[in-house]
Amino acid sequence: MKNILYYSFIGFVQGITEFLPVSSSGHIALLKNLFGIKTENLFFETSLHLGTFFSLLIFFRKEIFSLLNETFSEIKEKRKDKKNLNFILLVLVGIIPAGFAGFFLDDIVSKIFTDTLLIGIFYILLSVILFSTKFSKNKGKDLNIFDSLVIGIFQVLSLLPGISRSGTTITTALHLGIEPKKASDFSFFMAMPIILGSFLKELFDVKLHFDFTILYGVLVSFLTGYLALVLLYKILKSKKFYLFSIYTFILGIILIVWKIKPFF
Repeated sequence: MKNILYYSFIGFVQGITEFLPVSSSGHIALLKNLFGIKTENLFFETSLHLGTFFSLLIFFRKEIFSLLNETFSEIKEKRKDKKNLNFILLVLVGIIPAGFAGFFLDDIVSKIFTDTLLIGIFYILLSVILFSTKFSKNKGKDLNIFDSLVIGIFQVLSLLPGISRSGTTITTALHLGIEPKKASDFSFFMAMPIILGSFLKELFDVKLHFDFTILYGVLVSFLTGYLALVLLYKILKSKKFYLFSIYTFILGIILIVWKIKPFF
């Protein structure tokens, strides 16, 4: 029973923070650092990515099917307008910078996860990034390869705990003048191969220790991940994306004070 509650709690935190711009890695790191929560089964943390990956697949099931179907038709019929194929290429271009950075900086970044002060500082930085969207202008612009590369470069910041992947990518796209829904769609289509790749990489790095109670956590991460996506799109539609900056700023201040209080 204890394991079920624990796995469900971590699954909830992972799922709800994976897609909202509040950094899931930052929250998981905080649970470990501030409350002494230790994961004995590393395979469980890896499995949580599978739960959120499937929440993306279900949420975007119609878009994914349409994209693949239309792309196949464009290639088969040799259409001049290959907007669906181009979209896939833009996604691939967008994930290249984070892929290279993650490969070469993995050891360095992993050390930062144990520093509460740095996580707090990164949350303050994230709050500035998110608040800046209040001043972005929707120009109805279509994505091009330059936009994709710029978004991908800023996505590298999300390797740091406290910096949200969806927060940085959506914010960058909005400042480039891309419509909010297109910005978020592109962000999460980039997330699919990244989350799947992260899952496969971690799967090979950890020892397989399967426990059926893990499925509770995976299920919770799937459900809360789906709900987080629904909530995020409603907030984007209401043009209140910047409000997440309030939460991340307060969290950042609390962490910094928590870390330096022994010096007062």
